[in-house]
Amino acid sequence: MRLYSQADVYKIFHRIPNNTLLGWARAGLVSYEQEIRDNRGCHRLYSKKDLYKIGIVEHLTQLGLFPDIIKFANLEVNFSDEFLIIEYFSGKYYNEKGYYVISTDSIDFPNKEKAVVFIVISLRNLKNHIDSRIEGLIK
Repeated sequence: MRLYSQADVYKIFHRIPNNTLLGWARAGLVSYEQEIRDNRGCHRLYSKKDLYKIGIVEHLTQLGLFPDIIKFANLEVNFSDEFLIIEYFSGKYYNEKGYYVISTDSIDFPNKEKAVVFIVISLRNLKNHIDSRIEGLIK
């Protein structure tokens, strides 16, 4: 399995500063496969699945849902599914096999009883987009 360095991740997600990525990792939103420490510092290595999860968090933050998405920190995503649907107010997420409760807390939003927000992420499009960025690294 190929692992991607922090420099590779920055080339793929050039809009995400290294400190932001580290903050997301500390909050449990993203993860990395390996951490290597030497006299020059700490080097994190990421798997392709880690890159896909970074893509999901990037997408949710672009929608203005940070820091509320910390609620979804333990979100287990099956990347073989076609889509991921997040019912934002209830703390549930859906995939092709049904729905799963992430948290019993709900986000404290005004008038939440009047509106339900569903966030749909096409995992196929996300994977294709990130895969094309990865191919750009290899060439």
